[in-house]
Amino acid sequence: MGQFFEELKRRNVLRVVIAYLAVSWLLIQIVETLFPIFGLSEELVRLFVILLVIGFPLVLIFSWLYELTPEGVMTAAAADAAGYARPAAFGRHIDFVIIALLVVSVGWLVYERERGPQAAENSIAVLPFVNMSHDPQQEYFSDGVAEEILNMLAQVGGLKVTARTSSFQFKGQTLDVSLIGKRLNVAAVLEGSVRKSGDVLRISAQLVSTADGFNLWSKTYDRRLDDIFAIQDEIAASIVEEMKVRLNLAPESVAPAARLATTTEAYDLYLQGLYQLNAVFASGQEQPSMDAAAAALDFFQRATDAAPNFAPAWAGKARALSWLVMSQQVPEEEGHDRIDAAIEKALMHGPNLAEVQYAAGMFSRREDALQHFDRAIEINPNYGEAHARRA
Repeated sequence: MGQFFEELKRRNVLRVVIAYLAVSWLLIQIVETLFPIFGLSEELVRLFVILLVIGFPLVLIFSWLYELTPEGVMTAAAADAAGYARPAAFGRHIDFVIIALLVVSVGWLVYERERGPQAAENSIAVLPFVNMSHDPQQEYFSDGVAEEILNMLAQVGGLKVTARTSSFQFKGQTLDVSLIGKRLNVAAVLEGSVRKSGDVLRISAQLVSTADGFNLWSKTYDRRLDDIFAIQDEIAASIVEEMKVRLNLAPESVAPAARLATTTEAYDLYLQGLYQLNAVFASGQEQPSMDAAAAALDFFQRATDAAPNFAPAWAGKARALSWLVMSQQVPEEEGHDRIDAAIEKALMHGPNLAEVQYAAGMFSRREDALQHFDRAIEINPNYGEAHARRA
């Protein structure tokens, strides 16, 4: 084995392999950067990588069988028979090439790290709104307002919206907007605050460019709580209009339709249920919280009691029940019957809501599930959970 390794060194095979790998890695980085600029597809990038992989064993074989001599390229056997020793200078030339490639590669890595991912122009992340109320129990409301605006924006054609699970990971953190933009790969961030006192509501929102940290748009809304739906529509429409101008959003894009009308009481209960449902498997938990699932079910039940035609609450009820069935806190047969009934109500009252179609897909047979997930994605192309479930 030692003799074979020495022969590899003598024939400069190891040097050639290292040089080839270094050149290949550098070429792949360059291709991944330049091909999109010239409108070339990812398929061509993959084809380029495949060709490099195919070329590796060919280079390996060539470097073993052939040798560079003063008379040109000869087979290794012919070079040995002619008495040509492999010049040390040739090995040093390869060493210099390898060192140069490593320097360029390190420089490229530093450049890519400093530059970070390049955000799409028409992309946005909605961060959780800050609860400015004196009551910390109102946290559900500020989260819910931000999530509802996110869902509205996600339905706008041509606008890329980061999923809730990604943007809400920054809840409670005070990071620079440019850093958040790099991590989420977005061109703009929507942040805001909510102050709720009785039936009086103040929502402040601002759209910030992640490239330079400058405000693109900001506004404060002072309204009564029964205007919450109109406020959400107004914020979403304002953001869309601003992004048309600032971020090259397609002119034909329009603000999404408002959520189905419901009562303020039912909506408030729904937001509390949604808050608990998101807490079932919050980040950092090793096991799902069945207390949160039970609380979510209670809030959704009260929401449907207050507004029997409020489809999102029926969908939330089905999802909360599924956790309790899995934990055997609700008998399986009874739970499945209640889930089916809730999904039927949700589809009856909100067949054109993405979250309703998503919930229906979660509890359907495979063929029906695909249809529901496809419909959810058709309604909301940015629905990350629906894409994942469909896969």
